[in-house]
Amino acid sequence: MSKPISRPQGFRPARYIPALVASVILIILAWPAIAQQRKGSQGVGIVYGKVLKVNGKPLGGVWLMIENLELGMIYRKDVNPIGQFEFADVYPGTYIFKLSPALYLVKSPAKITVKADEAIEVEVRVERAAPE
Repeated sequence: MSKPISRPQGFRPARYIPALVASVILIILAWPAIAQQRKGSQGVGIVYGKVLKVNGKPLGGVWLMIENLELGMIYRKDVNPIGQFEFADVYPGTYIFKLSPALYLVKSPAKITVKADEAIEVEVRVERAAPE
């Protein structure tokens, strides 16, 4: 005759059921947020390129901003020492460029239009602002 299988003392599987049910409910409730986060980069564009002085030399060490007055959105990026920048996850719309500090003024382009799921390469030309 064989011995019955013994469980460790104090082991009751039923006491884990509430925690398991709570975990499943939490996953179900959080799923829309998880799905939205996973597709969060869809429907936006990328703007990248260089900031150049009028003489063609790169301008680094400044902040470049793109501003959409309709959406009320401003994106700001540091321009690296060789004048390169990249704005990722930019919502579609028309944007204007600004520099900070305001020692330089943007000459061209006056504005850009960002479309969903597209990357735009831009050469931003700037000139030194006239002293006041």
